Amino acid sequence: MKNVIKVTMRLIDSVWTISFIDLGGYEIELVGFTRDDPEGYEQERELGKGSLIESDDNKRTVIGAIIDGVAKVVVNPEYIFNYGA
Repeated sequence: MKNVIKVTMRLIDSVWTISFIDLGGYEIELVGFTRDDPEGYEQERELGKGSLIESDDNKRTVIGAIIDGVAKVVVNPEYIFNYGA
């Protein structure tokens, strides 16, 4: 089984946890995005920091992520959401 990595991003008073598998290079596979992960709240300071990059069109598809300051390409952009679906 592949190692799942978690990073957090804070939005106002919520801690969102981004879970992903590092595929090497600059590619990641998203496996989770939630504000209900207790680990994200309890270990926010210890976990890395991340944010998501959405497409510029009106579908707002997640196409990338910034993980600890490094831009990554999301290989499964349909995983989180797509308003155009």
